Amino acid sequence: MIRGSAVNNDGADKAGYLAPSVGRQADAIAAAHADADVNAGDIGYVECHGTGTYLGDPIEVSALTEAFRRSTDRVGFCRIGSVKTNIGHLDTAAGVASLVKTALALHHGEIPPSLGYDSPNPAIAFDGSPFVVNDRLAEWPEGPRRAGVNSLGVGGTNAHAVLEQAPDRGASEASDWPFQVLCLSGRTRAALDANTAALAAHLRARPDQPLADVAYTLKQGRRGFARRRVVVAESHAQAADLLEANDPRRVFTHEVVGDAPDVVFMFPGGGAQYPGMARDLYDTEPVFRDWMDKGLAVLEPLSDVDIRTVWLPQPGAREAAAQALLRPSVQLPLVMIVEYALARMWQGWGVEPAALVGHSMGENTAACLAGVMTFEDCIRLVHLRGQLFDTVPKGGMRSVALSAEALAPWLGDTLDLACVNAEGLSVVSGPQADLAALGARLEAEGIDSRAIPIDIAAHSRMLDPILGRFEAFLNTLDLHPPRIPVLSNRSGDYLTDDQATDPAYWVGHLRHAVRFADCIAKLGQDPNRVYLEVGPGQALASLAGQCAAVGPNRVMSSLRHPDLDVAD
Repeated sequence: MIRGSAVNNDGADKAGYLAPSVGRQADAIAAAHADADVNAGDIGYVECHGTGTYLGDPIEVSALTEAFRRSTDRVGFCRIGSVKTNIGHLDTAAGVASLVKTALALHHGEIPPSLGYDSPNPAIAFDGSPFVVNDRLAEWPEGPRRAGVNSLGVGGTNAHAVLEQAPDRGASEASDWPFQVLCLSGRTRAALDANTAALAAHLRARPDQPLADVAYTLKQGRRGFARRRVVVAESHAQAADLLEANDPRRVFTHEVVGDAPDVVFMFPGGGAQYPGMARDLYDTEPVFRDWMDKGLAVLEPLSDVDIRTVWLPQPGAREAAAQALLRPSVQLPLVMIVEYALARMWQGWGVEPAALVGHSMGENTAACLAGVMTFEDCIRLVHLRGQLFDTVPKGGMRSVALSAEALAPWLGDTLDLACVNAEGLSVVSGPQADLAALGARLEAEGIDSRAIPIDIAAHSRMLDPILGRFEAFLNTLDLHPPRIPVLSNRSGDYLTDDQATDPAYWVGHLRHAVRFADCIAKLGQDPNRVYLEVGPGQALASLAGQCAAVGPNRVMSSLRHPDLDVAD
């Protein structure tokens, strides 16, 4: 433990460029004692600079004596030595070599001898001084082991540090939380990889060290360099395995964005759901569980299914639950509640969003978190949205690898642009037969497209018959200006107070295209942002990462991919 240190320069007191000053050396040593809040009489050893010259060594011991006499009159109690007698002079590394030696001496509880010592320099006034030359292996005196490290530089620089043995500290209390977050960094990718390999090897070699302590030291006791890597693990062996495999789905590597980047919460819409989403968080995180229970208490009287059984199915019932979740009136409000509970959990952990963006129904969640509508009203609104979807004729949606502009000539009179998800990636909505015909024409032209597994033609003219009922319900809500900036799917810009409080805006939001790519491009104008998907799956993280202004380095997800067998 480095208790204190000080540095100064001889300045005008030095007799020449290479001739040190007694007074300024003593000042530096005494300043280090003061910084360390120790009495010189409690220091058992000083690792000297030890120039090995007839003139330099007496000046150094005189300076040490003068500094020690400012707080103690004890005689012959403090041993002195120098590592240079063992290995020679190390030039600019002399001071750090002395620091290493002294730290090891404190750790092992022994003061090593200075080798090749015959007799003291007769010019050094040892008689009546605090010091005795350490010419043999010696034990530390009673009390906490403390040492000084003295180092001098060409040009009159004086440096001194006070070291103390590390405190005896037992292992931390066992944690009831099995997972630990291990953080690594490096100046370059090669350095980060080397640090990763070193940590994996250490974890295998020292399974006796509590993993919680390892995680704490890595996060709080290490400087964070530009290249970052994070892994979550339950055991030393698992952490080592994950670090060595470096699977990007389990080991996350990023470059630092800034000291305190803004966080954007991204909320997915329908289609992100899966049975058991966030089950582990419900079992372990009180804030998440509390908000889920509040939301389900509102939703359960509205639903004609056992919503908890659908969300958290018993073993063997997962397939039936997945089928039930395809119904919009079941799927949409459940996704919304999970998103809101996740957002509240992140806020409970101290992660406050600077901006919010949703995709389709996800903008309702964003508006709710921003205070546009209450939690209960948002659940009822999203449930109604799903109920109305249940009543419209069957349709579908198709993802196409074209920009909105390039796709427009392909739409004809029956299809609508539903989503602009990324540059060169759009979604078409409409009758299934027309979508299938479009897919065949695109394939003939070598343009990639795929059917989205949904039987609702969202954001299309097929929703026109339900818009009146949707607006009638919105007219009953008390809508407020957002307290957190929200991006608008309709404009790709920030949601204005007038839009947020106008029921007609939310009707148009249900009917017209989702311009998610424009929202992300707008947010990406500020480079000091990171993007967190707050909801099931990882689709929005993938889309945001495709935006040139953002890139994958600044994007993360909250929950696992449904096919990944790992704890939430």
